[in-house]
Amino acid sequence: MIVLKTYSQVLDFYKRMSKKYNYNYYEGCGCCFGNSTVEIDTDRMRVVKHDFSSVQGGFISSCEVLAVIKNR
Repeated sequence: MIVLKTYSQVLDFYKRMSKKYNYNYYEGCGCCFGNSTVEIDTDRMRVVKHDFSSVQGGFISSCEVLAVIKNR
């Protein structure tokens, strides 16, 4: 896990991770899809990646903390 200290570090890290992890895809069948987003959680002071997908009607969801923002 990465510890970020300044607001500019948070923005730079967020931009890099957004380019790497943000995506959407949909299959032709209509029941299969995938979605991944990166966001800054200001309530808990962290950068989080959310994944949500469906394969043949079964849903899968996960959340991963990428970085923690150090309080001053």
